[in-house]
Amino acid sequence: MARKAMKRASSMAKRSGSTVAKKCKTIVSTIRDAEEVPKVVRAMLCDTLVRTFNTYKDDRHPFQNSTSSLVGTILKSAQRKLQNAIKESEQQKDALDTEAAKLAAANDAAVAASDAAEKALTDSKTAVADSKTALKDAKTRVHDLESETKHAEADAVAAATKKEKLEALVNDFLPQVRAGTKHGDAAGRHIGKDVTSVVDAEFLTCVTRTFSKKVSSWGTFDSIVDQRLSIKIAETITKLTSDIGQMAADKETRAANLEAAKGAIGAAEEKAKAMDESCATTAAAAKEAEAAAKVATAALKGQQNQVNKAADACKHAGDQLAAFSNGALAAYTEVEARAAPPPEPEQAAEVSQAPVAPAAPVAAAMAPSVLSSPRVAVSPRKSPAL
Repeated sequence: MARKAMKRASSMAKRSGSTVAKKCKTIVSTIRDAEEVPKVVRAMLCDTLVRTFNTYKDDRHPFQNSTSSLVGTILKSAQRKLQNAIKESEQQKDALDTEAAKLAAANDAAVAASDAAEKALTDSKTAVADSKTALKDAKTRVHDLESETKHAEADAVAAATKKEKLEALVNDFLPQVRAGTKHGDAAGRHIGKDVTSVVDAEFLTCVTRTFSKKVSSWGTFDSIVDQRLSIKIAETITKLTSDIGQMAADKETRAANLEAAKGAIGAAEEKAKAMDESCATTAAAAKEAEAAAKVATAALKGQQNQVNKAADACKHAGDQLAAFSNGALAAYTEVEARAAPPPEPEQAAEVSQAPVAPAAPVAAAMAPSVLSSPRVAVSPRKSPAL
């Protein structure tokens, strides 16, 4: 049994040596990168690394201890460099973040100014459209007033003409008909023509018929027609007189309104011109504000790219330190403290086994009866678990 224990110890030693070699391989890359250590020294350390740490800590020669100490110093230096790299990358990122915050504020202000300028331009364009609409309305108003004046003047002339004809009819022609100096169809048609707009069509027929007769032949109905016609003519002349007076008053009001409307055209033209000039100025300001906003946005975007790169650098530095801590530094910590395993416990020589009496005769005696019984099925038996 002593031979078996020796084989086991030898196997464990081989596995332990293989583990040390792998961990030393992790440490070697850090030693080779330590430029502050002379190249010759680095080469010597790499050559003696496995042999140094393959020796248990308590069994190491002072030279091996100095080698281990130097490796620890190199690793600590590498750790400080990685920590400093993290600190520097964080400081650089903080500085970039500060500058990015300033550029973000400048960008927000520039974008807000551009939005305000764009709104002002929109309002200015609306004002230009409104002023042009007002100018168009003013011109339309003048045109309407001029047209209204023209028609009103025609209406006034027509009313005056109509009044004159009715007055002439009342004062001249009708007295002659009633006196008998004028009669006949011509007289009836003349009177009917002058009073067409005074009476309705049915009564107009009666008027024409009555005044086509001689007065001496008039009956009661003709006299009624003459009386009703006189009343209608008088009412019409009264209304025409009132209308002509109102037309004269309206003419003065219309003339004042027309003069004011013409003045409004001039004011509307001046306002439209001012709005056009203001709109041009506002458009230039909006264009300038938009350009400034684009510059500010581009500057912020560039700075954000720098911040992102700095963040990546911080992460990379952190990852490098983590890889170093979990790799070379952890490997060194483990192999540097490597101690000899505790001694293997001695194994018992051999365990004696008591002889077991064979039960073959009994089994042989029972087998025929069991196998010959039709009521008993042969079932396989599992071996008892060891």
